[in-house]
Amino acid sequence: MPASLDEALNNLKNDHEFLLKGDVFTEDVIETWIEYKMANEVDAIRLRPHPYEVRAVCCDGSARKSATTVLTFAPISGECVLARRASDGGAQSRGAARL
Repeated sequence: MPASLDEALNNLKNDHEFLLKGDVFTEDVIETWIEYKMANEVDAIRLRPHPYEVRAVCCDGSARKSATTVLTFAPISGECVLARRASDGGAQSRGAARL
């Protein structure tokens, strides 16, 4: 059993003869579908940090209940900017980290 969509698509790319029997699908349809899924789903997920990474890198693993946290991530530069404002409207802190 594949552990991810990426692995499932690679397996399908290597073994899809059974889908060609009976003229249900054409080779072109299968290849186009795999390319679409890789570009729009697999690669899209790869380019974004996992929530655990964001929490660990940008928040130092802590979550403050008394603060509003706004996180901005720039995928091209790999910079993660975290701004916190106290819930009482008090001081604001800001930090940046590269992923």
